[in-house]
Amino acid sequence: MFNQLNFKTMKKVKISISMAMIAVAIMLFGGCDKDTGTPALVSGKFSGRVTATIESPPSELTAVAPWGNFDGLECDNSGCVLTGGRLGENVDISNTGRFTVNLPASPPSSFDMIDIQDVLEEHFEISGKLNYSDPYVQVMEAVILTRTSQYWVGEIVNATQDRKTFCFYVYAEEDLTVTGSIVSIKFEEGWNRVYATVDGKGKLTKLTTKEVEGLKWYFEGFEED
Repeated sequence: MFNQLNFKTMKKVKISISMAMIAVAIMLFGGCDKDTGTPALVSGKFSGRVTATIESPPSELTAVAPWGNFDGLECDNSGCVLTGGRLGENVDISNTGRFTVNLPASPPSSFDMIDIQDVLEEHFEISGKLNYSDPYVQVMEAVILTRTSQYWVGEIVNATQDRKTFCFYVYAEEDLTVTGSIVSIKFEEGWNRVYATVDGKGKLTKLTTKEVEGLKWYFEGFEED
């Protein structure tokens, strides 16, 4: 989602346990159901505690950590080293791939945030009129990276198996609503779940905070361009 745009400039490293990485074009806010029309506004707020199990995790994975941007990820042909941007400590992965991370009540002041209007209209170029309760409310995304005993090797995504539906965790500095032809979101101050749908070509078709069921957690390895 927001910070995943930085994958365009981050050097990605292919490793033996990598899976094909989601194309940057579809790495938007994660996806939704098959309802037609504009979904009802439903708050996606949650406590910031994420407990989940990775589907078929590579055996080399040892830990995960929540992260707020990719600026501190330095990579070479061996792997990637995290030098900054962490939102929480490393969390060991159990033998079953189960983990729990707790996001901070609010991101540290050192973390960059961006106006919601800039995210939707400039980064994602959503067409049509968007109605904002306040276009200058700032937001940021938390992603969860995973590592081996030596390197950061990828992230885990909350998605459908076909990667057309995603869930992301987004912090909003204030309550916020945005509506439009494909947008129907209602943030409460704090961490929120955001769901998005993309079509077969990676084009965003729906962005909502209406809860979507049936998503699982999958490992996605960093991959060379």
